[in-house]
Amino acid sequence: MASAYKSFDAWQESFMSLDAAETRKTYNDAIASKADCLGDINFHSAAVDRLLEHAWLSPELSDGQRRACTGFATRGIELVEAMWTANDEVVERFHNAIDNATACYIPFSSPMVRELMRALSPTQNFTLRS
Repeated sequence: MASAYKSFDAWQESFMSLDAAETRKTYNDAIASKADCLGDINFHSAAVDRLLEHAWLSPELSDGQRRACTGFATRGIELVEAMWTANDEVVERFHNAIDNATACYIPFSSPMVRELMRALSPTQNFTLRS
């Protein structure tokens, strides 16, 4: 990930090709290495959004993998709250974006819907974009 600061859409595009494990690893590696991109709220927004998208929608994940995605997304949310503790507006916008994305995923997140998606295309990594 070359540039430290990108638009949300650019970061989202960077994460779009990653499966759940790769998304967790990429985000974890950035945190562990204290990468420059950690100062970009758009990086966190895209990473957390993608983790939640996997947790709610990916038909191939086990319940344990879903919990790992939501747990890591929670870690990202806590990191954002800690990093931008003095900027309530940034934290509020971040939470609003994540809440809006999650609200879009929930209707498609039941085990029955995921099973249907798996049956329709077992190799397809489903994503929902508005």
